[in-house]
Amino acid sequence: MPKVEKVLIVDDDPTNNFICTKIISIANFAKDVHGCLSAAEALEYLKERMQDANLLPDLIFLDINMPIMNGWKFLDEYQKLLPGFDKKIVLFMLSSSVHKEDIRRARGYEEVADYVSKPLTVDTLKMIDSNYFQEHEV
Repeated sequence: MPKVEKVLIVDDDPTNNFICTKIISIANFAKDVHGCLSAAEALEYLKERMQDANLLPDLIFLDINMPIMNGWKFLDEYQKLLPGFDKKIVLFMLSSSVHKEDIRRARGYEEVADYVSKPLTVDTLKMIDSNYFQEHEV
């Protein structure tokens, strides 16, 4: 039984969104996966759900390189929405970029849990589950 209820994938590549959804399903990682093909669409998705924590995603996978509004601009707008969320959302940059500057910049955002490289894998999901969604005994 997945511990994660909802995952939001923000990537302008529908093929990547499809692959991520399949990997999440194969890994039995989450009950619901929603893909947004633009950062603006994802922000609207979040705004529409921010009054009900049960409707917000538990996890966001965010691409960097998207047209019009890239991942960095999304993060700047996302930061403004955070005070209105009644839920902690784990956000990962999921990108094909291997530029050290992108990785450093992503890790510089307090809201970004970490940076993972495409393609999303079952092993990556296991690491995320273990580090962010397991109930650790005290």
